[in-house]
Amino acid sequence: MTNSTIGELFGNQVLQSNPLATVTLDCIVIRNSAQRSHTILPLTRVSRIRRVTTAYPALLVFSIALFLVSAAAYYSKQGAGATLPSGLLGAGCVLGYQLTRRAAVSFVIGDESFETERGSHAQAAAVIAAIQSAQTCLQTPENLPE
Repeated sequence: MTNSTIGELFGNQVLQSNPLATVTLDCIVIRNSAQRSHTILPLTRVSRIRRVTTAYPALLVFSIALFLVSAAAYYSKQGAGATLPSGLLGAGCVLGYQLTRRAAVSFVIGDESFETERGSHAQAAAVIAAIQSAQTCLQTPENLPE
């Protein structure tokens, strides 16, 4: 669904939309696997929101080991050729760690839990901020945007 369709469907403006979810003043629309279906959650029934992160810390362990090998090769009399390659591999592991970190947003409604697709940490933070803003607007009606 497009943002305008979602806004018209619920009679509200769209506060935030990204690949994880679309947030209006009344509901959250979560895109499910491969965006073939949507789950609509009423904002008033959401009891808890949390960010679920996925990372691969083994890449950091590998990078530390490679940096140690690089440092040892630098100070060794016989390891002159291993300094640069092991240092570059260590930097590649750090870069791989940064690029593979993902986040999702989990919503709890009663006994059920709903989770968005995995996306970047910035996307998850933007969805959470929009939901908190919408919940604040619902609690204080004079803050509703026109």
